[in-house]
Amino acid sequence: MELVKAKKEFDANKHIKDFPGTDIEILNGRWGPYITDGMKNAKIPKDREPKSLTQKECEELLAAAPFRRGKKKAAKKKVVKNKAAAKKKTAKKKTVKKKAVKKKAAKKKTAKKKSVKKKSSDE
Repeated sequence: MELVKAKKEFDANKHIKDFPGTDIEILNGRWGPYITDGMKNAKIPKDREPKSLTQKECEELLAAAPFRRGKKKAAKKKVVKNKAAAKKKTAKKKTVKKKAVKKKAAKKKTAKKKSVKKKSSDE
């Protein structure tokens, strides 16, 4: 219940000021207050109080703001009316069998151990 109450309170505080006769609104957003007219959004300078802005100042800020970048829309797939045309014929690929190449195993040479002659202790 507290979460719902907090959401309703946030929504009530979202609208800071409206200008009657225009679409311009001053709203409280995620990153602070901003001005919108439905098409463009403009940041409010930090040195200004949002409630003290006039309609003319808001119009100037919106005129200087860049256009809103929207999400790119996914390309729509074309609908094919003819079912026969909808089924595409795929070309059959010929499979080519490759002959296995036999590799000769390399002969391993074993290292010869040197025999050490022992000195005779006959002297």
